[in-house]
Amino acid sequence: MNKNVKKRAASELKAHRARRTALECMALRGEKTEGTAVKAAVDAVELALGGLHPDDRYLLTEFYVDRADDSFERLRSCFDCSESSVYRKKRLALERFAMRLFGSVE
Repeated sequence: MNKNVKKRAASELKAHRARRTALECMALRGEKTEGTAVKAAVDAVELALGGLHPDDRYLLTEFYVDRADDSFERLRSCFDCSESSVYRKKRLALERFAMRLFGSVE
């Protein structure tokens, strides 16, 4: 898979939390959210994440969306594996996410 595609997929995941927060703020202010670019971006990422295996979804969410100081250690503990294995799992999950988000990529 193209390295730029994976970078773009990672960027989408990193921006996802901010977009969700923006939608919540818009809703609280009574602003229209349907039909906005922010809503479309959030829905696309949610749909792509929703189609992944729960382990992949958890790994990507912990690594990119809800990142905390202890996220990496939680992932190592959850999957009971080495540091390199966590990064390998993340790479593979990111590839599967990119395929779901962008479609067939080479």
